[in-house]
Parts: sequence; structure tokens; C-alpha cells
Amino acid sequence: MAELRAIFHTQAWRIALSYIALILVTMGLVSAYLVTQVRDNYLTDLRTQLDIDARMVAREVSGHLDVPPGDRGLEELAKEMAALFGARVTFIRVDGTILADSNDDPLAMENHSTRPEIRDAISGGFGASTRLSATLGEEMMYVAVPIMTNTQITGVARVALPTGKTQAALSRMRATVLLAAGTITLLAAVLATFIARRTTRAIREVTRSARRLAAGELDRKAEVDSPDEAGELARAFNDMAQSLREMVSNLGSERDKLSAVLSTMSEGVIMTDGDGTVALANPAAEQLLGRPLPIGQRLIELDREFELHGLLRECSRTGHPQGGEIDLLRSRRYLAVTATPMASNAANRILLVLHDITGMRRLEKTRREFVANVSHELRTPLTSIKAAVDTLEEGALEDHDASRDFLRRINSEVDRMARLVADLLELSRLESGQVAPSPSIVPVDTLVAEAVQRLSSKAEAKQLMISMQISSELPAVFADKDMVLQVLSNLLDNAIKFSAPGGRITATAQPAGDKLALTVSDMGAGIASEHLPHIFERFYKVEKSRAGGGTGLGLAIAKHIVMAHGGEIAVQSEEGHGSSFTFTLPIAE
Repeated sequence: MAELRAIFHTQAWRIALSYIALILVTMGLVSAYLVTQVRDNYLTDLRTQLDIDARMVAREVSGHLDVPPGDRGLEELAKEMAALFGARVTFIRVDGTILADSNDDPLAMENHSTRPEIRDAISGGFGASTRLSATLGEEMMYVAVPIMTNTQITGVARVALPTGKTQAALSRMRATVLLAAGTITLLAAVLATFIARRTTRAIREVTRSARRLAAGELDRKAEVDSPDEAGELARAFNDMAQSLREMVSNLGSERDKLSAVLSTMSEGVIMTDGDGTVALANPAAEQLLGRPLPIGQRLIELDREFELHGLLRECSRTGHPQGGEIDLLRSRRYLAVTATPMASNAANRILLVLHDITGMRRLEKTRREFVANVSHELRTPLTSIKAAVDTLEEGALEDHDASRDFLRRINSEVDRMARLVADLLELSRLESGQVAPSPSIVPVDTLVAEAVQRLSSKAEAKQLMISMQISSELPAVFADKDMVLQVLSNLLDNAIKFSAPGGRITATAQPAGDKLALTVSDMGAGIASEHLPHIFERFYKVEKSRAGGGTGLGLAIAKHIVMAHGGEIAVQSEEGHGSSFTFTLPIAE
């Protein structure tokens, strides 16, 4: 008994028993919390999902409640929605009359005006209730939302699921959590006992090694392989004896790290002495300046960029950082250069950092060209409007036919400016991410057919034939229907515009991995190879004259719409042999 008491009073057992008690209490509390939290989250998620399903049902049936109870079309819709969501669907008038139910005959069902979820949905916009269903004889969770028609509540859409499966799932989840908690507690108790014994053994070894070190054995090491604090103490003890020997090695390692960083930097780094002699240069600096920079030679002898040397001299003279930009004419690059004197160095060394800003300059050039293009596109219709107004003021207003012609021209130019502004706004919102697609499952054949139908009259007027070679067996796409129709309409409109009378335009689709590729091909004039890399740029037009009716933004908008769907768009064309535009959309799972 005394030996047993002595064992339990050792440090190892005190630590182990403390951990075991803590683990038991903690796992009990965590298990209770998890069971409660998961159950609440499960029921909340179920109610939220039923709310979403009910609102989708309400939108589908909005405007179709003006039918008698038991209407076959409404019953079919209820059954279709029930099959889609895997739940019971009921359509109810405001007065409580059952119009259709996916599981029962509405004529045999009693008035539901007193049901709590129906009252709450009409009065508050949402109602939920869990109770025994008189019709089905089992407990159900009901969620109801109002059906709106022209801002008026005309009925209620209700979606319900039996709670039996939910309770069974919760019971299985509760059993799983308790089993996992018990298993974890048992394993943790065994691990706590093992760690406690291992920890005390490491402490004893460190104590013996410390006594030998105090006795003068400087090469003594504590032979402890433990990941806890005792092991850390042993490693610190061993490191103390080796710190001086490792110092030189660490300095070499740090030098290698610095060299690796400098070698992989995209910015150029050059260190020079006070007279401009190169003391250090990384590969990026040599690449940016376009020449090798051997150590020991003066920078001015290696590179004749006077602006760079001016910054170097000014920094050396003032002792303050200097900055500027240099234009490398031979490589057509722009560099931002910062010269900084290095503190506390007798050699008066200066650190030059070179940053390639060629991309920023090109971006600025693109911005200026964009402003110029917009100004040009707006100035042309404004000039026409101004000329028409001046002509009307000078007397053409009295000529009825002439005045109507000028007003027609003014209206046409205003429409042209409005289209340009609308396209610019849409392109800006697409590029900034303000407009995100609202994808849904869309059949490809009906999607292309609708786009073809929109432009059929325009094609007939030009004696063109549009053919669809799309199988109805192709998988549907997951995309924003209106956005994709805009892309197809734009490509078909361009094909019509650049095709000669009597030609053919073809729309095809085929799978491409996890995406579907849609192609619009024509037999028109085609596009020269030098124009193909720029065809999707804003305001880029193949024709040399800008007097065309388009804004030059259609293909740019199409590109950003396709990219917003995670797809790609490309063109294949040969001058005189037509063009083919292909873009991809994700296939609906």
C-alpha cells in the first residue's frame, strides 16, 4: 500500500492523473456542446434550405394562381417542383383554399388559413412550423412564403419534409460524436501517461548532464530525444557547448541565403563604392541594363546611362537617398532607380535598386489611347449633331422634308452615343467585377436557337442563311442565359455584317473536357493575321475607317463575359476565307 501511494505521488503520475481528469471533463463538455450545436445547425440549415426552395417555388407559380382548386396544370407544376426538391409542395390561396398539392387531392384537404406557417407567411413574409401532418400521419417541418403578383400577396407556397429522417440522422450523429469522444478520451489518457513518464525521464537525464558539466566535462551532451519542453531544455543545453563552433558556419549560411535572395529577385540590385566601383550586382540588374557587371570595375565604364550616374553622384554628394526614372532606349525599357547610402560604412558604399516600370508605362499609354478613342468616338457624332443643328438654325427648319431628315440624323447620332456609353459602362462593370453572372442550367440548343431567332430577320434581309449544327443530346451549360445570349448575338451580328449576300453562317457546339465549346463560323471577308492578336481589344476595328456603325466594344464585352464564366474565347480566321469565333462555358453537373 505504501509502495502504491509512493508511485501515485511521483511527478509522472501527478501529471498523468491531472491530464486524465482534465480530458474527461473537457471531452464531456465538448461532446455535449457539439451534439447540441450540430443538431441546431442541422435543423437551421434544413429550415434555410426549405426557405430557399419555397421562394423558388413562389417565383415559379407567381401569376398562375387564378385557377380553381385541383387545376391539372398547377398540380403538375407542384409535382415537378416536389420531385426537383425532394419535398412536399403545396399552393394555397390567401383565404386558405388549397389549389394544388404534390402528395394529396386538394379538394379533399381542409382550409389551411389557420395553419401557423400560413398566417406567419402572409403577415410577416415567412412562416415555419413542425407538427404532425393530418394528411400524411407523420411529423413534418413546414416552411411557407408568400406568392407575390404585382406587389400583392395572392397566395402562399409551402414546402415540407418529414422529420423522421432528420431525427434518425441526428441520432446517428449523436452516437458517432459520443463514440468519437470516448475513443479520443481513452487514447488521450494513454498518451498522457506515456508523455508524463517520458517527460520525467528527460528531466532526470538533463539533471545528470548538468551536474557533469558543472564538474568540468564541457563535451558532455544530454542524450534526450523528446519533443516537449524537457527535450527543448536538453537541446538548448547541447547547443550551448556548440554555439562558438557553429557561429562561423551560420555566417556562411546567412551569406548563402542573401545570395539566393539577390539571385531570385526581379528587382536589380547594385552596390558600389564611393568612386562608383561595382562591389555587388545581382543577375536581375545585369538583365535590366542589358550587360554584365563584373565586380571591381567602375559602373560608368560598363554602362553609359548618364541619368543613372547622375543619381549615383548626387547620392554620394548629399548623403541622402535619391530617386528617379531612366529610359533605356536600346532595350526600350523604363526603370525606376533608387540610390541609397549605406549607413555606417567606411567605404561610402551606395545601394542602387532598379525596378522595371515598363509595364506601368505601357498601361499609362493604353489609358491615354483609351481616352483618345473615347473622345474620338464621341466627337464624331457630336460633330454631326452640331452640323445638323447649325443647318436647322440657318433656315433648314422651315423646309419640312429637310428638317425631318436632319432630325433623323440627330436621333441616329444620339442613339450611337447612347450605345457607346452603355457599352462603356457595361465593359467597366465587367472589368471591375461589379457585374457577376447569375448562372443556371441552360440547354445549349435552345440557347443558340434563341440567339439565331433574334437575328434571323437581319440575316434574311442580307440573303444569308444561318444553320445550327447542335445536337439536343449535348449536356446543358451552367451559365447566365442573358449574358451568353449577348455573346452569341454579338458574334452572329458580326458574322452577318461581314458576310457577302448569299453566304452561310454556322453555329456549332461540342464538348471540350469539362466545358462546352460553342463556335460561330462565317464565309465572309476574314481577318488579316496582323489584326488577330488585337481583335478583342477595346475600340479595335479591323477596317481602317472608324465610320462603321459599331462601337468597337462588342468583342471586348464578349471576352469579359466569357472570362467571368471561367471560359475562354478565341478566333481563327484567314483573310478572304471567313472567320470562326469559339468560346467555352462550364458544363452543368
